[in-house]
Amino acid sequence: MTSKKVLVAADGTATATDATLMDVATTLFSTDSALTGTYGLLQRGGLFVAGMSLQSKRKLGTFNPL
Repeated sequence: MTSKKVLVAADGTATATDATLMDVATTLFSTDSALTGTYGLLQRGGLFVAGMSLQSKRKLGTFNPL
């Protein structure tokens, strides 16, 4: 996999390191780091399905993302 974790420092410099599977959870609500590649897509897809589930719970009363 070619996923990278991009971290932006306070001075504006960015560093890219190899991402691990744990980074999917640790960068979920981070404002200074992001994931690219497969792990980034996995993270965004999980957030999308979670949002659909919460909307279904609010509207229909059940956690059904479909």
